[in-house]
Amino acid sequence: MASALKFKLETKQILATHATQLQCVVGRLMEKSAAEIGEEIENEIIGNPALEKGGDDMDNSLNNRDEEGNQYNESADEMQKNDYGNDDDDEPSNRYNGNNYSADDEYYEKTVANEETLIEHMEQQIGECDFNEHQRIIATHIIGNLSDNGYLERSPRSIADDITFNENIETETRDVEEVLTVIQSMEPAGIAARNVEECLLLQLQRHDDTPSVMARTIVEHHFDDLANRRFDRIAQAMGITAADVQNIVEDAIHPLNPNPGYMYAGSSDNHSQQLVPDFVVSVDEDSITLDMPNAIPELSIAQSYTMQYGVLTGKNKLSDKERVVKDDLKNNITSGVIFIKALRMRQETLYLTMSSIIKHQQDYFLSGGDDAMLKPMKLEDLAVATGRDKSTISRATINKYVDTPWGIKPLRFFFSEGMAKKGKEGEEDRVSTREIKHLLQELINNEDKTKPLSDEKLCDMLNEKGYSISRRTIAKYRDALKIPKAAHRKTFQ
Repeated sequence: MASALKFKLETKQILATHATQLQCVVGRLMEKSAAEIGEEIENEIIGNPALEKGGDDMDNSLNNRDEEGNQYNESADEMQKNDYGNDDDDEPSNRYNGNNYSADDEYYEKTVANEETLIEHMEQQIGECDFNEHQRIIATHIIGNLSDNGYLERSPRSIADDITFNENIETETRDVEEVLTVIQSMEPAGIAARNVEECLLLQLQRHDDTPSVMARTIVEHHFDDLANRRFDRIAQAMGITAADVQNIVEDAIHPLNPNPGYMYAGSSDNHSQQLVPDFVVSVDEDSITLDMPNAIPELSIAQSYTMQYGVLTGKNKLSDKERVVKDDLKNNITSGVIFIKALRMRQETLYLTMSSIIKHQQDYFLSGGDDAMLKPMKLEDLAVATGRDKSTISRATINKYVDTPWGIKPLRFFFSEGMAKKGKEGEEDRVSTREIKHLLQELINNEDKTKPLSDEKLCDMLNEKGYSISRRTIAKYRDALKIPKAAHRKTFQ
């Protein structure tokens, strides 16, 4: 009975360990762009001899296999019904078609003309937060003091002093620290850290698996020993072995990014990087087609590797050398299986996420790319639609791009705040702030330049159209559109 109980506990522990390892790998792969994932796969194949690419005649990607590795086929209609339910009465005419990939597919390369900068990316996320005006000013000052690699270069106290004296708004250090905490929870993970130690901790705090929890202890309490690879000292302090420490470092710390800002345009490491779209959307009248054009090679565990492991497993007595070989074989096979599953889960989640964006922003795609047709959408909306965690959706949309008939767009482009608008019958609806900005731009473009519209007048005009908006918000949107004040727009005949 005792041995059976021990076996059950050991089995559960092994399964739990594999699950946490899988989560870590999925999270790491999810953040990779289309341009980076190919290199990641090649590095994994080089580092793990158990992994090999499938034959040239394979025509299905990892998307076409279930968790046990069995191949499946699902039509686009079936996929859509499974994802969203079978609502025949409300079924849109749009269709989302999956794409099969073959080994001889051309790798899709297209440069994005308006690559997103770190500041633009942070401004987009700040726009989704429920900040008051004072907090938005603080947030703007914080991201304005970020270095190329994403670190905060000034202290909260200095930022508070700047706002107090330059903006004439009384600001305490604690006010800045409260906003900083929110910004540090944004993407990319580790943003706005004040040193490498904090940057790593901010990333580790997003995971609650055992390796990440132990890694937090190492970084927080033994950072100097970690930097100098004094694993014996760390092991002694934590009551574990040096090998355990090394495994934690390799599994949970090495995958972290100490320079989270470098993936964005304008950073010192990203001047000439070409951006490769992760998705291609085609529109034909009322039909929308979604493709993932970059071929992901089908990976498998080498048969020679599994045969060798099977031979050693079948032997009754192993030499010390054979035990070492068997353990290495097992570790590489396990790592290979986890990587294959994680890569498949990445592809499925990315496809599901982009499909959900299309479904939510259907009017935008069918309008030919009219920004005013974008609906309010936040990470929470996609999390509900896909059944995925908000943090997973955040990773799935970070540094990802879609090629549309009217240009390449970052996935974060489709996110925006919502604002109340009253219809003719008095009913209230939510509209995207992009619609407000579009209308604001239109009003200013058509104004009499000898008598330009003041912010107060613009506010009145939009309120008359049913948009519930304040003069202060008008000024904020006008600044975001880089439109000067009325006095500076005035021309004389």
